[in-house]
Amino acid sequence: SILDPALLEPLASQICGVETELDATRMALQLAAHLLTHDSSAAKYVCVVDGGFTPVPNAAGGYDTHDQCTPTQAENLFSMLSALMEVIAPPGDSGPGKLDLDDTLIVFGGEFGRTPTVELSDKGEVKYGRDHNPYGFSVMLAGGGVKGGTIYGATDEFGCSAVENIVHV
Repeated sequence: SILDPALLEPLASQICGVETELDATRMALQLAAHLLTHDSSAAKYVCVVDGGFTPVPNAAGGYDTHDQCTPTQAENLFSMLSALMEVIAPPGDSGPGKLDLDDTLIVFGGEFGRTPTVELSDKGEVKYGRDHNPYGFSVMLAGGGVKGGTIYGATDEFGCSAVENIVHV
């Protein structure tokens, strides 16, 4: 069978330092790696969309934070990247269920960026967050023949808007 039922069993984990009974991100990445590396019928394309994490108690939670962005986003990013690293094969090794970056392109990005300045509340008070910014943001590509360290494009001196090699998504 192409789809191993064990891949659909709830996977407990620790997300942002909080124990959870269901780590949907880790499950989705393991399923994607399985589908892309299946011996007899490997998929050519798989899209994993991470809808965010269970909110961290007493924090902004999820991905769309406007208060305390840095600590919350750093914890969320660490959890997601840890799950991704579990399904990537080390160089020269292509074990079952592991992605070979020579044959796999990983596109890592979001639907918007964040402003380079702090966000203000309706009262003009600093919220220590960043507002949405659709005019200049980053996307990371890994594997698939992309040369490591390549930078394509640039923002203005404030980091607000794309000004060089603009790409639309």
